[in-house]
Amino acid sequence: MPRQNVKGRFSVAIDYSACGNCGACVAVCPENVLHLGPIRLESTDTDCTGCKFCIITCPADALELRHER
Repeated sequence: MPRQNVKGRFSVAIDYSACGNCGACVAVCPENVLHLGPIRLESTDTDCTGCKFCIITCPADALELRHER
């Protein structure tokens, strides 16, 4: 059975009051969804597959995975 494409069915919510812009989440994201922008962390949710690597890695617990229905 073919796997369904899950890209874009998830999004990463960022708590900017907790995020320290350390880049740990950026380093582990296999889809390059997270980027250190000029001012703060940014996300490109259209490519998120919901792997949760960023959630697990974040030392500030500043990220939350949301499932888009």
